[in-house]
Amino acid sequence: MQTHCIKSTGNSALDNLRWSDAMSNRFGLHCETNGAQASHGFVTQWRAGQLKVSDVQLAWQSVSPVMQRSPAWNGDYLLFKQVETGSLTIEQNGNTRHVDAGGVVLVDPARAFSEHFREATRLIVLRIPKKALRERGARYTLHDVHVPDRSSADVQAVRDYISVAARHAGTVSTRMLNRFGEQCLDFVDIVTGETPDIAEARRATLMLRARQTITRLIGDVDLDVAKIAEQLNVSANYLSRVFRAEGLTPMGYVWSRRLELAARLLAETPNGQLLSKEIAFRCGFSNASHFCRAFKRRYGVAPFAFAQHASNGASSAPSSLN
Repeated sequence: MQTHCIKSTGNSALDNLRWSDAMSNRFGLHCETNGAQASHGFVTQWRAGQLKVSDVQLAWQSVSPVMQRSPAWNGDYLLFKQVETGSLTIEQNGNTRHVDAGGVVLVDPARAFSEHFREATRLIVLRIPKKALRERGARYTLHDVHVPDRSSADVQAVRDYISVAARHAGTVSTRMLNRFGEQCLDFVDIVTGETPDIAEARRATLMLRARQTITRLIGDVDLDVAKIAEQLNVSANYLSRVFRAEGLTPMGYVWSRRLELAARLLAETPNGQLLSKEIAFRCGFSNASHFCRAFKRRYGVAPFAFAQHASNGASSAPSSLN
């Protein structure tokens, strides 16, 4: 378990300076304290799979992201902030939102923002990699601060789950923390305000792109789910879920396309002049024997017999999948 803990009592200028340096170097945040008030800060952070989870206590401070790239750069992440006690005021793109206890806010630190804590405030912060969201087909960029509807039962359930999980983060096993991180990634679409219609449109677009990619790479004998997912910039698990929603699997679709292409080549070649091994090579089969067995299972006849029937007008190549 990786845990970081830093704190400031705000009792001296030196204490405030150390706090500001730690916030900048470790968390990529520029921090300003209010000289007229006794500011304080406390941060405990754990790694939870691909996420970082922070339990944060701040008072009488303002924070904003360090915008230049550095090891602590936040621009490749979304920040999920859940106010447990107190309140915060956040500004981005000229818009100001006030979030009090029980509220949730998401912010994209690739765009400048500032937060102000004018009372003792405790919040849970999830640092979520955009790459992980993109691989899941989830929304991974925000153009403005997003405050989910706190009256939504779904949002309340996510909030309560995160509160309980964060409460135990310091004592549970690394395995449990990793599970917590994965669950949080699955919850993100609930709190980003993405409607089911938008999510479905994104999946449909991915399915179309996947089919186009498979058609383009159909002759690659090493084509597998991981390679297709890499071409589409999504995870293999998410790609498989999208296909499963259509009653398919990625590799099942690949083999169907290969056999349909083979059948079309056989039907279009006079008197079966193309050899089985040549068709096997064009269609991505590892060898002619594998191709012949798979073809006979699909069409009930060997490739040569299929070609002969097609040349006599007794058969035709099957139509391709949609």
